[in-house]
Amino acid sequence: MSHTHVFTPFTEQDLVPQEEKLEIVKKGKQFSIGIPKETCLNERRTCITPDAVQVLTAHGHKIIIEKGAGEGSFYSDLQYAESGAQMTDDPAEAFGQDLVLKINPPTEEEIQLLKPKIG
Repeated sequence: MSHTHVFTPFTEQDLVPQEEKLEIVKKGKQFSIGIPKETCLNERRTCITPDAVQVLTAHGHKIIIEKGAGEGSFYSDLQYAESGAQMTDDPAEAFGQDLVLKINPPTEEEIQLLKPKIG
């Protein structure tokens, strides 16, 4: 059996399949999303993970998380900050965003901190 040599302008590395990277196109409105710390004594859940924060911030959304909001679910403030969230000590700052995500319904005091709807 004869072995034929094929001449090609490509190197062996050029012929290896490469990973394709797709551009993330930001479209639509960007929101600021507030995540306050849950105040119910037995509540351990949090409504957002650091991975979800990373996805949302990659799409242009601003995430404001009250410090300690993820402790019951074993997520540290550092994990959220490294994922792109802005951390705050002030619950009013978290409640003052376009969207507020919570596990439990807001208390009367928390409702007073919500941003009024315009329009």
